[in-house]
Amino acid sequence: MELSFYSLLTSVVWSGLLLGSMMLCRKTIRSFWRYNTVALYFLLLGCVFRCFFPLEFSGFTQPLSFRNGIYANAYSFLIRRVSVSAADSADPLFRILPMTVIMVVWIVVAAFLLFRFFTKYRSMIRGLELYEEVSSGNAYDIAISLCKEMKIKKVRVLQDELIAVPQVCGLRYPRVLLPARSYNDVELRYILCHELTHWKNGDIALRFALCLARAIFWWNPFLHLIPRYLEESQELQCDNRVVANWCKTDEERIAYLDTLLRTLKETTNSPQDPENVSATKAGLVESAKEQSVLQMRADVIANYEPRSKKERQAVAFTLCFLLIALFFSYRYVFMPGSDPPKQDLRCEMTADMAYLEPDGDFYWIYSVENEFPPCRISQKSGEMMLESGFPLRDSTE
Repeated sequence: MELSFYSLLTSVVWSGLLLGSMMLCRKTIRSFWRYNTVALYFLLLGCVFRCFFPLEFSGFTQPLSFRNGIYANAYSFLIRRVSVSAADSADPLFRILPMTVIMVVWIVVAAFLLFRFFTKYRSMIRGLELYEEVSSGNAYDIAISLCKEMKIKKVRVLQDELIAVPQVCGLRYPRVLLPARSYNDVELRYILCHELTHWKNGDIALRFALCLARAIFWWNPFLHLIPRYLEESQELQCDNRVVANWCKTDEERIAYLDTLLRTLKETTNSPQDPENVSATKAGLVESAKEQSVLQMRADVIANYEPRSKKERQAVAFTLCFLLIALFFSYRYVFMPGSDPPKQDLRCEMTADMAYLEPDGDFYWIYSVENEFPPCRISQKSGEMMLESGFPLRDSTE
């Protein structure tokens, strides 16, 4: 199991394909897929997973070579050493691979983004201690009762005037944040149901993982498109769970919808958390501007029906499609290929013409005088050439 330049590019391609398939389903089969949150959620999870684990596995992953085109030409440039020399000297000071420069830039930017994320996340957690903790009263009693139903071991309820909208955060246990407003028992129950269901579904952990993935693989454009669809799917999925478990009658669904609309109305003119902080929270209302999402949530709540056979089949089909896609995404990795020279290399090549560089379970053949492009060979063939006297060099030399 290793991380390579090829596996990183392959993860970009497959994450784009998975995200594209989800967007295609939402737009072409809108009447059904738009509300089938489980199926869409699986596709999003697959996209996040493929971005977070851009690996190739020895003995399993096979190369899918491209001998022509932009990919092969670009890689040919990246693996050719560039000589850097002083202005008054013809002798090179050192030689460097363009790929090495790219990797250094990636690591430096990723380290900066991770440091910034954890610094702001730590500040957010410390800021929670400034809020007043609710340890008695209706909100606390309802939260404890719901935690017993959901089998959640620990919960903290915090309330303050600075909190604009009901939210939940926390990785080890849920911290429910409530505005300093007056709620009746019914509203409190639905608000706490919604927030604790978010935490029970693992939504906070998934958002945290996505933030890490966006910081580490900041160059992957598809990772920056996921949050919008992820929040939408999580809200619809959470509403489905709340309605299925705690809103059995029409009156209860109407009361839940009224709570949602009242919260939206009170949130419209309230200050919101900055994006880098709110990315690790989940709230009853994510944004007052997303009218289309609000319409979908209202439809899910008001017209809820138990999952039909057709929906279960769609979920099963999506899961099978995702597993097959993940299998092939790790089975094959995109890498450049090169046509061998017209002469038989085994007969014409000598130890003073070329040298070998190790690359995991393979070797690369490089020409000393650039008489032929780099060629990748198997480990067995490389060991035979080494025994024949071909020199072995490290990529840093």
